[in-house]
Amino acid sequence: MGIPTALDDIHGIAANAWDELAIPSGSSVDRIVSVYREICLKRALGMELDKEFFKKAVAYRFLNSIPLARKEYRADDILPLLHSLDATGDMSDP
Repeated sequence: MGIPTALDDIHGIAANAWDELAIPSGSSVDRIVSVYREICLKRALGMELDKEFFKKAVAYRFLNSIPLARKEYRADDILPLLHSLDATGDMSDP
């Protein structure tokens, strides 16, 4: 058994994000946004529990931070493209 690499971690994180939103890997950006809008509507109507909503929100934010092409998603290509999920953000960013 080898030592996990950052690429292995990205594969796992991406797979979990797709699963959390219950959409197939490779879904278009439009599909990701559509599913998240539905999740937000369910939460507003009290149909979604807070804990579940926040897990899905993190998954959406992760997938949305990747500049996805309008073609099949490849986890191998995203490592250098990920943006920070810090609440504070980048102070140099206007």
